[in-house]
Amino acid sequence: MDFCLDESVRNAVLKRIYEKFDVRDDIDPDLFEHTRRHLDEAVESGLGAEIRFGDPDPEFLRELKRNNAVFAAFKAHREQNDLAALLTDDEGNLRSYDSFRKASEAVIGQYNADWLHTEYVTAVSAARTAARFRLYMRDAGLFPNLRWLPSSAAEPRISHRAYYGNVRALTDPWWRTHYPGCVWNCQCDMENTDDPITHIGDRPVVPGEKPTRDGATPASPGLDRNPAYTGSIFTDNHPYVTEAYEGADKAVERLMEKEDRYETVPTEKGRLRIHEGHGKGEREENIRVASYFTDKYGYHIDLLDNPDSVKSADSFNRTLGYEEEYKVSRTPSANSIDRLLRDARKQADHIVLWVESNISVEDLSAALRSRVRRSENIQTVTIVIDGKDVRLERVDILSEGFKIRLADLK
Repeated sequence: MDFCLDESVRNAVLKRIYEKFDVRDDIDPDLFEHTRRHLDEAVESGLGAEIRFGDPDPEFLRELKRNNAVFAAFKAHREQNDLAALLTDDEGNLRSYDSFRKASEAVIGQYNADWLHTEYVTAVSAARTAARFRLYMRDAGLFPNLRWLPSSAAEPRISHRAYYGNVRALTDPWWRTHYPGCVWNCQCDMENTDDPITHIGDRPVVPGEKPTRDGATPASPGLDRNPAYTGSIFTDNHPYVTEAYEGADKAVERLMEKEDRYETVPTEKGRLRIHEGHGKGEREENIRVASYFTDKYGYHIDLLDNPDSVKSADSFNRTLGYEEEYKVSRTPSANSIDRLLRDARKQADHIVLWVESNISVEDLSAALRSRVRRSENIQTVTIVIDGKDVRLERVDILSEGFKIRLADLK
């Protein structure tokens, strides 16, 4: 899995910061989404590996993902401030954009290619551990104890070796702060058992066993609470929080107030969220259109705060990085297509036209080319017909002899 920022995303982030984006009071949306998306995939992977042992718990997954969002927001705030510090050189002079871009490479690589990879691996492990703990609690009548299993890493660290083979009661409070995954990149494991306990907390209860406190590394900062009990992979003891720059707390609070107004809609792939203020008149129709793209391409899409009486875009496609307006065509005429596009252009530069009529390809193409030629802001139009689609760029639509070909729809 590639954790690097896409070139277009990196350029957008750097240009915002170079053009005086408020790094103290705001959270960069792309930095936030990049981390949040990968961590959400991590917890889904970790929980998904264990769902076969029991029913999925949507509320628990929601708690973990909200914690991911808070963590991603604090991380984005710190990264954007570290990047902003590079705007000036060692003598305090403003760098050129090219010089700033070059200077940013190490910071962006560290936060994403390096740290995000570690955070992802750890989140997968911690989510898997949390799922197992919750399942083991259900089976505590048959298997009341847990055994710590050795690491599966090719080169396991020594910090958890003191725990290998130890058996403790599932109800032992020790598990609240000690668990496989409580240090970065930990690949230890555990199993439930009815074997007798060997330790209570750090104290051995079997002759010949050793205390586990000496030589055992405590949990890493930010991983010091078992997510099975807290519903959070990361705690507030992580350096992104404890060493946050000025303004971080308020910036994260404001962002989360917005994020909490979204509800997740179940999809086969990707992610679809809908704002509580999304227009009721278009709600079901827009969910149907957005779900088509999430399920087919794995897109992450937000249906926006879009009251019925307000002209604004229906969605923000986080994967593609722009707002889109959805229109459904049920009347097989060029005039109807033109009216839909004319209305859509007032709401977004990118349009999805969902065709449910038997309009001819010739009429559809002519109406599309005519309206785009008269609307300077339209950048793309995505046509969906009978479960297939094609994204058309402005330059292609305006080209001589333009005509939609059904063979181009995939």
